[in-house]
Amino acid sequence: MYQEKKLLSIIFLILFLLITPKINAKTCCTRHVMIGISGSALEADLAMTIWMSLFSGECPALIVIVAPGGCIDYQFKGVLFSGPVGRLDMKLIDCVHNTVVKEASITWPCVSFPNSCIDIMMNFITLFATYFQPLDKIIFDYERIPEHCEIEVEKEEVSPGQEIQVKLSDITNAEGRKPREFNRILVSASAGEIIGGTELDFDPKFKAFHVGNGAIAFNYKAPDTEDNPGNGDDKIYVYNSCDINHSSMSSTKFRDKIAEKTIKMVKADAEATLKAKCHAEDSYTSITWEFTFNVTSQYHDTIGDEETFSENYDVKSYSLSDVSATVIDKTDGSKLETHQGEINDIHLPESMWIVFDSKTGKAKEVNLPFLAFDLIFTGGTMMLQSFGTFPGMNDVKAGDGVHTLSGGGSYSNPNYGVTFSCKWSVQRHRRQ
Repeated sequence: MYQEKKLLSIIFLILFLLITPKINAKTCCTRHVMIGISGSALEADLAMTIWMSLFSGECPALIVIVAPGGCIDYQFKGVLFSGPVGRLDMKLIDCVHNTVVKEASITWPCVSFPNSCIDIMMNFITLFATYFQPLDKIIFDYERIPEHCEIEVEKEEVSPGQEIQVKLSDITNAEGRKPREFNRILVSASAGEIIGGTELDFDPKFKAFHVGNGAIAFNYKAPDTEDNPGNGDDKIYVYNSCDINHSSMSSTKFRDKIAEKTIKMVKADAEATLKAKCHAEDSYTSITWEFTFNVTSQYHDTIGDEETFSENYDVKSYSLSDVSATVIDKTDGSKLETHQGEINDIHLPESMWIVFDSKTGKAKEVNLPFLAFDLIFTGGTMMLQSFGTFPGMNDVKAGDGVHTLSGGGSYSNPNYGVTFSCKWSVQRHRRQ
């Protein structure tokens, strides 16, 4: 029984490896190559027939046909000159982008006995064709279909509903070369939303981009808790495409997956952002400082009565950014400055409260976490700063009162030379 299970496991693994898309596997598209040679009708027709028989390819898979007046992807466009010295000028043209991929000429002598010119021409054309072989490799090297890229995200962990910037860089083909600008990249996310690019007709979750200069930027929006109840991790997928023609971007077809990135979802139920600014001075010193405070929190419990109920959230993570401060000594005009990176967090915020009206179910107040930190100035001088809320600043003044809340205000005390202002917003992901 054990041997049978082991054998089944091996078979399953083999099948899995065979059917699972392989990142960075060589992408082989299909390309149509038309042949058109102008010149003496008899000789030109014969030359086209010979030329068609000499070309085939597997990557890309080539469909080579005689079609003097048409072109889908590529065209061999030749001019045949008859006479004592025969000549064939040939160009391989990317007729989608009107670009000559490769060109060359060959000449041959014409001997004056029956059929000798035709025989010599056939031999020289057969020899000449080797210059354009292997044709599939020439086209593959010319197009350089993307087969690798790096996915860079603004943040490695995001909260429900949060939007971050994503950049695709180091886009290369199988040989590490930069793809042609006309190549296309497709991006999708398992649960979140890709913001930017062109929506595909068959599924708007897929967005199409031109490779362009090799740097692609867009935004990713994490799913809301209601769309992702378990806060499970999300993934961003990047695909290449065989489409290089003039078809609409919205009709682009994806081919192979070339990269993926796991987006870690913070198990958050509410997020808060606070921007604060303060100025204080007396006869000797003037100080101006500001910061941005970001908090991610998780629901803990609810306490309520007939008039109000309050949701208590535990702070899961927080960060300070855009920190700057300036202190001016009025006695000698000296200045001390600090900026982001020169701070020392000394108080860990613990909880946040949202107070709701029991009758309407709408939020009335938000009690943000208490925050205190050291500003470290040039020269090593340290100054403690703390933030609470002044009366009226925690009132909800905008938003829908359920999922989006915002408020703030300003305070001044002329007796102490203090002016303070702040703006805050809360994104609440919990269901009512």
